[in-house]
Amino acid sequence: MSRRSEGPHLWERPARYDSTGNLTHRAAWFVVDGTIQRSTGLGSGATSTEKEKALNAYLTKKHVEMFSVGSRDPSQIALNDVLAKYLRDKERDYETKLRVKALRAFWSDKLLSQVTGDTCRAYAATRTTGAARRELEDFRAAINHHRTEGLHDKIVSVVLPPKSPPRERWLTRQEAAQLISHRVALP
Repeated sequence: MSRRSEGPHLWERPARYDSTGNLTHRAAWFVVDGTIQRSTGLGSGATSTEKEKALNAYLTKKHVEMFSVGSRDPSQIALNDVLAKYLRDKERDYETKLRVKALRAFWSDKLLSQVTGDTCRAYAATRTTGAARRELEDFRAAINHHRTEGLHDKIVSVVLPPKSPPRERWLTRQEAAQLISHRVALP
C-alpha cells in the first residue's frame, strides 16, 4: 500500500559530513513535493517568515506553471487565472490595474464558462455604465489574450453595455471661468 502524500511542505535537511567527519553540506531548508525536492536557499537559521515566503513562492510558481500550459476547457479555467495572466504578460498602467481589481471583486470566484450575457449584465448593474463598459473591454482583452496564448480554444463573448450618448453641449469659455471662480451654478 502506498503512502499518502503530505502535499508540498518544508523539510530541514540535516548537515552532511564525509567519512573523515568534515562538513560537506550545511543544514538547509527544502520544499518537498512528492518525489521533488527544491532548495529554498535558506540555511538552518532561517526565520519562520522567510520559510513561509519560500514555500508560498514555490506554490505560486507551481500554480502558474500548471495553469499556463496546454489548452483546457473553459469550465476548468478560473477567471482569476485569466486576469492574472493578462496582467503578468502585458505591461499595464495603474488605471488598468484598478479596473482589473474591480473585475476581480465580481469575477474571481467564477469560471470562464460562466461568462455569459446574463453575468456580464449582472456585473454592469454593479457599476456605472461608462465604468462597466471600460472594465468589460479590459475583461474581453484578457480573455482573448488567454485564448491567443493557446490556453483555451473556445471563443468566449463578453457582452458590453451600450455606449453612452455623445456630449451634446460643451461649456463656453465664460461658463468655465465662472465655474472655476465658483460664482454660478450650471443650468
